[in-house]
Amino acid sequence: MASAKSLVPAALLLTAAACGPAPPPTPSHPALDAVSWTQLSAEREALVRGIYTSATRALDVALGEHRPAGDARPPAVVLDVDETVLDNAPFEAALLKSGAPFDPALWNRWVDAARAEPLPGAIGFLAHCRDAGVATFFITNRRADQEEATRRNLERLGIPVLDEPDGLLMREEKPEWGRDKASRRAQVARTHHIVLLIGDDLGDFLPNVTDAGVDTARRRERVAEHAQLWGHRWFVLPNPLYGSWKGALWGFARGLSEEERRRAQFDALHGDTGAPPAE
Repeated sequence: MASAKSLVPAALLLTAAACGPAPPPTPSHPALDAVSWTQLSAEREALVRGIYTSATRALDVALGEHRPAGDARPPAVVLDVDETVLDNAPFEAALLKSGAPFDPALWNRWVDAARAEPLPGAIGFLAHCRDAGVATFFITNRRADQEEATRRNLERLGIPVLDEPDGLLMREEKPEWGRDKASRRAQVARTHHIVLLIGDDLGDFLPNVTDAGVDTARRRERVAEHAQLWGHRWFVLPNPLYGSWKGALWGFARGLSEEERRRAQFDALHGDTGAPPAE
């Protein structure tokens, strides 16, 4: 006859079996909050809609302002594409749920599918531009070989893209068109008077903000130097998923491991619990 001591493990096994399979572990991906907020929060939708509403009003004001004599260039608005007009949160969510890191091949497949939906308010704003006779130019750091798919995605949503002059300016479409968008903005400015800029990254507005050694303090100084433009002529949409704001935390240093990057991100935080300072 088995002793009471020998029956304990069997009893535990029967109890565990009755409870069914163990639940999966709670997801702990570091991007879970950012992806969830971007894809699911009503606050994000409200914020983005509000920005596009403000941009619509600012466009009307800008069109009514006096132009310098002799400047006959027609007005234009310049917009980024990703997380400004097109919403890539489903792609980010798919990576997170699969546990896969960012992979250019997966990104290429998503871009080629042309399934990205518009951000809230973007379609209405672009329609207002069209009705007001304002040209729209899209400056994106998607690569030149993704131009056809990007154009297809925009046009599927009813967003026309200019053919002449080029209304979709891709990274590396010309040798001098690198990640910095200043040269592409300059090309638009040769033929059009840019009245508004809309994007989700500081590089959508200012040059040389993704250079090696440029840290968050310098970028914040650059923002302050143009204080009169934010919310009047320049409109930033929120993007906690990715962007040059992350690279600035480690000064855009190359060759760092993911652990080193996350350590730099963690160390850059300034904490304060409200406790009295130590003596």
